[in-house]
Amino acid sequence: MKQFVLLAVLSVAPGAAIACPTAADLEDGIVIITGAKAAPQTHIVRRVSGDLVWHSQSSAIFPDAWSSYSHGGLFSLFTHRASGTGQKVTRYGVALPPMDGVDPGTAFTALTTWGDPEGQKQWSGNLTYEVSENPAISIGDCKYDAIRLSIRGDITYPDKATKLYRRNEIYIPELAFRVGVTAPNNIETVGWFSDVLKDSAMIKQSKTMPVLAEVLNTYGVGE
Repeated sequence: MKQFVLLAVLSVAPGAAIACPTAADLEDGIVIITGAKAAPQTHIVRRVSGDLVWHSQSSAIFPDAWSSYSHGGLFSLFTHRASGTGQKVTRYGVALPPMDGVDPGTAFTALTTWGDPEGQKQWSGNLTYEVSENPAISIGDCKYDAIRLSIRGDITYPDKATKLYRRNEIYIPELAFRVGVTAPNNIETVGWFSDVLKDSAMIKQSKTMPVLAEVLNTYGVGE
């Protein structure tokens, strides 16, 4: 998204420059800390290939980290725990737009289905996705432009009941990161201590996860 540019560092500690991660750092990965200081959540975000983004979320309380793959960090594709449990796949009835073309005013409707890979428990419905403007987001000493994604429509639950579905996502294009209810409180580029999953490890995992293999193949990972 060309018009979404990193704005500025809000403040700098005496004698030290704060380096705010940018889209270029997504190639190696960035670390975002959220939640209370007593029980922080650690997020690692890395651009894998093209619009495919990998996101890990872990904490000391729940060490079995979530790994998720998404289109641009905004549209979920496949999620699982590090242990391989809790797998969830999301499919869209239309081709997702290139992320450099997702700007305020973008809107589309897609038959969206999500649930377990075996199809035993599924949610589905024609959902409308609309992108609008959102105030800038501050993470520590860094400030980024953001957009809002509104999702709405009727969905059918596993018990066949139909209900109205509504959700709003706040998204930072520069970082390919969705902001949750708890505001992020720190951000940095990855270091030697950061548990970043490389392409080779993803490909190895995909040997036992057919949906992951499908996702990696779709985005040309390993070619």
